[in-house]
Amino acid sequence: MQGKFLVVSLHDVHAGNYHIFNDFIDELNLAGVSPVSLLVVPHMHKAHDLDSDITFVRWLQAKQSQGHEIVLHGYYHYEENKNYSIIKQFISSVYTAHEGEFYRISYADAENRIKKGLQLLQSNGLKTYGFVAPAWLINDNTVKVLKNTDLIYTTRFTGILLLKSDEFLKAPVLSFSSRSFLRKLFSLIWAKFFRIFSCPFSVARVSVHPGDLETLTLKAQFLSEIINLKKRRDCVTYKELLDLHAKSD
Repeated sequence: MQGKFLVVSLHDVHAGNYHIFNDFIDELNLAGVSPVSLLVVPHMHKAHDLDSDITFVRWLQAKQSQGHEIVLHGYYHYEENKNYSIIKQFISSVYTAHEGEFYRISYADAENRIKKGLQLLQSNGLKTYGFVAPAWLINDNTVKVLKNTDLIYTTRFTGILLLKSDEFLKAPVLSFSSRSFLRKLFSLIWAKFFRIFSCPFSVARVSVHPGDLETLTLKAQFLSEIINLKKRRDCVTYKELLDLHAKSD
């Protein structure tokens, strides 16, 4: 696959918060950064149900018609089984704040949630081609379930997994953490290094979370870094990227 590409994804989009993404999407559009991938949580923390909010559904439909991609992003975005080893308990609590829904999930539960999520999106006229687990923590059970669906990709922190061929495309990601002052500071420093670190890779990704848009400093930094990356890369969705990859084979 020739060329260099940028995938911008907006994470944790759900019925209770989608409005906070509007201004950022508009700012990206003005900067020529479009389309983006919208990672949708159907039933966020069991409190925000996509199916019960027609305004949210229409918002997603409008974004899809504008060329943005709808991606299934977990189902509850919350981890219920917390009986882990000490190491995995640390990862679960510190790294994900217990939101690694598909980190230790059983095959049956993964299948049930993914099927429900896909059916919910489809019944509301929303087409999706990919699944991204919360915090990119995805176990083998989940991958096996995904391989038995019509989805074509999932992602990890280090890149993109093509479900039908098992091919893995390395794609570094710029993602901030806004849960504490030290995390914010580290994120701002990492952003500067990311410009250099991502240069050798054909694909670079930027992942924006709701908390990033609540802090003016982080929001401005994200926008600046995205615009900088866009100068040397074509902006595409995950689906568009994989279409280009398939044509190059």
